[in-house]
Amino acid sequence: MNRSAGGAAPRLMIQRPTRLVVLSITVALLVTAAIGVPLPVGEVPTDHVHLVDLSRSCGADTSRLIDALGARILTGDSDDRIAIVGFGASALTLASPRPADDPESALDAARARLATLSLRERSGSRVSAGIARALTLVGDPERRLVVTLWGDLRHPPGTLDRLRRMLPPTARFDVRGRLTDPEPDVRLGMAGAAPSVVIGVPTVVRVRVHLQDDRPRTVTVSAAGRPFAVRLRPGRSKVLAVTVRPEKGERTVSVTVSDPGGPDSDDLNNVVSLPVSVGDKTSVLVIGQGAIDLSPEAYHVVRPGAPGPAPEADVIVLADQPATDEFRAAWTELIRRRVVSLGVGLVVLGGPHAFRSGGYGGWDLDTLLPLSSRSPRGRDVHVLLDRSGSMEQHDRLTRAVEALRQLAKGLSPVDRLQVWPFGVEPLPPVPPVATAPVAFLADGLPDLWRLVPAGGTRVLGSLDGPARAAAAVGDEREAILVVLSDLKDEGLDPPALAVISEQVAVFSGGAVALLLDPTPKTTRTARDAGLRAVPVRELTPDLFLAQVEEDGWKTAPLDTTWVDAPAGRPDASSIRAWNPVLRGDGARVLLRTVTGQPILGEVRRGAGRVMALATDPSLEGWTNGLAQLLVDTVAPPDDAGWSARASAAGLTVRSAPGVTGPLSLRSFGTAGAMVDGGLTEVAPGIWRADIDPGSAATTVLCVYGASGELLARPSLSLADDPEYLLAPLPPLGPDSWPDPRPPARVRWPPGLLALILMVALILLRDR
Repeated sequence: MNRSAGGAAPRLMIQRPTRLVVLSITVALLVTAAIGVPLPVGEVPTDHVHLVDLSRSCGADTSRLIDALGARILTGDSDDRIAIVGFGASALTLASPRPADDPESALDAARARLATLSLRERSGSRVSAGIARALTLVGDPERRLVVTLWGDLRHPPGTLDRLRRMLPPTARFDVRGRLTDPEPDVRLGMAGAAPSVVIGVPTVVRVRVHLQDDRPRTVTVSAAGRPFAVRLRPGRSKVLAVTVRPEKGERTVSVTVSDPGGPDSDDLNNVVSLPVSVGDKTSVLVIGQGAIDLSPEAYHVVRPGAPGPAPEADVIVLADQPATDEFRAAWTELIRRRVVSLGVGLVVLGGPHAFRSGGYGGWDLDTLLPLSSRSPRGRDVHVLLDRSGSMEQHDRLTRAVEALRQLAKGLSPVDRLQVWPFGVEPLPPVPPVATAPVAFLADGLPDLWRLVPAGGTRVLGSLDGPARAAAAVGDEREAILVVLSDLKDEGLDPPALAVISEQVAVFSGGAVALLLDPTPKTTRTARDAGLRAVPVRELTPDLFLAQVEEDGWKTAPLDTTWVDAPAGRPDASSIRAWNPVLRGDGARVLLRTVTGQPILGEVRRGAGRVMALATDPSLEGWTNGLAQLLVDTVAPPDDAGWSARASAAGLTVRSAPGVTGPLSLRSFGTAGAMVDGGLTEVAPGIWRADIDPGSAATTVLCVYGASGELLARPSLSLADDPEYLLAPLPPLGPDSWPDPRPPARVRWPPGLLALILMVALILLRDR
């Protein structure tokens, strides 16, 4: 600013640099205006929409619900607006948008609308419907949108992002907790001390159900997936005894009550959760009378009791268990399925009733075991069956045919069986030629049931047929002779006995006489004929099998040596008795005798591991420790770090750290249904399978590695509502707004600012 020489009034002057800066800003504003980009200046008014979960699980008293919401809403500016939307089975507007400086008007409108709300409208919880309703109330692009979700919500992975995508990109979406605690009309609690609950063992739990409402009603109590109705009176309680049986992988077991006339069940009021006390112990199902010493601190041992579902277990142990008809019918397919498909471990322990002595050679599961009970070479078993009139006494012939049936079921598939009935004269053999056990049961056994006791006994000549058949096979097969008779044949003089002795010598596998009503004379006769005499007091079903497999349990001491020693094994020592066995297909022998006899074998069958010990571990201290090693080795892997969840999009599996693909998955139902599928890694440690596993109560999931090994059996959690299920919500915050982030600004036209600067330049320019 300068003064003229003549003392004229001062005049405002703008220096050239300043004028250039102002002119540049004006040009920039004009260019911005031409492009059409508005400049943010000032605060944007905000629309606050509160989504309130109205389902019954969030409280019975709706007025308390709105009061709790009012305590969390702060008074805003007059330019801001508040709207309240409720959602249950569907969405409804509780309060349309109104000025935020008077939130009470919105709360009053919500109270009035809730007073007319029906119970049916509160039966569900569809948050997507609430968001859709909110977008019909607001949507001005010049206003900022903040949506706050209030409710007791659980979501599956990805659902929260899907809900966010329903809103404009600039909108803020907050998920808060439940506004009020539920007030159910029915409460469930323990009646007395909580019992100890273990996996696979049915346990009776006593619970008390109390009705607080003034109206009588019928509620449903559920335990172990079985619901039953209970009629309650106002203010009265009932004590119920319910049975629970936790399955593998469950850490808690729950008893729940649902009340159709009141709010939904809530963990704090309507659920009793009991911890499964088995914890990290290995559960072992022991079948058989053999002894196995497992520490109760590390193992939970159960034995099958009354008829019913077999207890769940990590490992099944057959302890000197014979393969009887009853055992095969009850356990064969169950053991095969649990081992091959579900990854349950199997341990087979020897003894006088196991392996060959227990009829394992003809058992379907012999091919599953690492130690086989098959004979080293095929055997031809010839049975000389007395059908004279004396066999009618005490129903002997019928009992003998039943024992033949058990013999056929105990022989291995490579063995052959033929029966030679005789009386005064030999009858045609049954079947005409020696045949496999399965064919004998189908074709030969019916003919034997039709035999009728009659006539006397003449042994000489009856051995001609069996002797010729045994001589015909030579050394290719092992021939065994079993004679069932009282040998009361007056024609057995020394020359006849010499002929019979020559015929008996043909049988390379030995010959035995099972003597009915033995006397010193008949016993001496059998020995003179070259037969090993065995007196028979009673015709038991295992009569023939015990003689054919009489070497199935040897009691001669032998030293042992490790072939492939597992970690933690005890030092090898001698054993006093053992079961003669062979190495099974694909199996690995870990321990053997110095003579080469396999004692311990291991093999993987499907998803599970199987180990067999061909001796009774209770006979030796060191082998008892070996039995514990076997259980630990075959136990399935720990499921820690694994979980699975089903939703409408398929099945999501979370793996333990460090797991790499490829992985595959198999789902098993209790009815035998099986579903296979591959697992695709969609994120680190997150795998997806496009299958429907069904109900968690009836499904077992198995995850397999690249080589088919079982990695885990994750427990399956099903979605309560496929609409949304997510991880647990963060703790409830004090307020839903104001937004702690810097507020957005109002958008001003840059052309208007440029016009103001141009006017300023005109007024202030240097004249």
